[in-house]
Amino acid sequence: MITEQSNYYFRFPDEIENRIDFVHYHPELDSIKQYRTSNLSEPFGKSVLIFDYGITASGKETGAFKFVNIQNLSENGEINDDEINFIDDCPDNLKLQENDILISRSRLVGRAAKVTKRFAGEAFGSYIIRFRLLPDSEYLEDFIVKYLNSKFGQEQVILLRTGASGENINSTQLMDIRLPKIDKEKQKQIIEQVRPLEFLILSLKSKTRVCFTQANKILLDELGIDLPEEELSYFFKEGRQESSDYYCRFNEEIGDRFHYLFNHPKLKILDKLKNKHQTVSLKSICREPIKRGEQPEYSDFGVMVIKTVDLKNRFIDYGNTLRVSKDFFESKPQAHIQKDDILVSSTGYVSVGKIDVFDLEEPAFADGHISIVRLNEDYDPYFVTYFLRSALGQLQFEKWFTGSSGQIEVQPEDLNKFLFPSKEAISKDKQKEIANKITEEYKRAWDYEQRAKLKWQEAKELFEKLILEDVEK
Repeated sequence: MITEQSNYYFRFPDEIENRIDFVHYHPELDSIKQYRTSNLSEPFGKSVLIFDYGITASGKETGAFKFVNIQNLSENGEINDDEINFIDDCPDNLKLQENDILISRSRLVGRAAKVTKRFAGEAFGSYIIRFRLLPDSEYLEDFIVKYLNSKFGQEQVILLRTGASGENINSTQLMDIRLPKIDKEKQKQIIEQVRPLEFLILSLKSKTRVCFTQANKILLDELGIDLPEEELSYFFKEGRQESSDYYCRFNEEIGDRFHYLFNHPKLKILDKLKNKHQTVSLKSICREPIKRGEQPEYSDFGVMVIKTVDLKNRFIDYGNTLRVSKDFFESKPQAHIQKDDILVSSTGYVSVGKIDVFDLEEPAFADGHISIVRLNEDYDPYFVTYFLRSALGQLQFEKWFTGSSGQIEVQPEDLNKFLFPSKEAISKDKQKEIANKITEEYKRAWDYEQRAKLKWQEAKELFEKLILEDVEK
């Protein structure tokens, strides 16, 4: 890949083609240029039956079809549905089919993924181009996706893409990417040699999930509350309800909100908390009123802004935050974040109820979708965060959110009403003890994730080595 430090090189006039840009003629791309003109390769387009640009639409929090966009394409060739959006309608000819190849044409330019059965029938966005191979193609979809995401594919993307402040690559350029002339049987052998590493990665991912399950179990066990899994099989706010259900309430049982979920039978689980421990409201354990941030006016430099997308429900992604100017920051004191503040994502299906602790000393700014919870000295922010992330906390988001038609939110005045064990029930020392146990599980999960990343890199390097060995024969 092109190195990041400043450098220079020289090209003679007869070496200049029909483009004048620094990267296209960079010496680091000389070897891939030679490969592209050799008889060892052939254009990707020779194997393509059809290609389509995705749907131009704004994804919503709910809808009839999952709406795959470039942020859902991983560099490892997978489609993930973390924070995926939805749309209401999709033409039949633009519904995804199993084994389609998706390639991003903007922003994360050239990232490729294969459609699995899980995403068949769903929709995809306009920053993605969908390719479908000829029935008699000499290439396997898995092989093409691995190749496009390898250094051989990505160097060609760098060579062929256009644009300055925002790079793009179109279908013609993508179909001009050269694939190695390797027969299908050899492709299968290469994939099989890489597969053990991928199985190991799946195992590491499974261990990561176990750590998160165990982390939640620690809190419930310490509170002495048993929650059967079948009672918590879905949360409406996550769009995971699988079937319609119904229940009956007498007039005297109706609370202060006439809403289906506010009176749902599964909220009786909260009675277990109240019966087991003295409880207080979240409002009563804060040293300042819970408040929302402000709509930012972004700047190239200044104070970091924490948005919903930056809350990962395990950590805050400080590395990709946007900024506001210092003057704008100082003009909006309500949105100021302090160390140990609990930040709560307060709007949107799926994203509502994401919670993280701000653990930096430097100033930061909360955008208008983030609620700032600033505790008094009797409560540990990490314990409170873990509680709110647990089923007992998430059920309360389920109970108190308002809105519909694609947008929901939990207002500060409703966050105030969340139930929480009192300091008399769980002392601060005990809170810290429980929080430390849970943190250890999170650290184990992080370790598994980092090991999985290293294995992905190892798998990619092995694939590239096997390609080179075959090409050099």
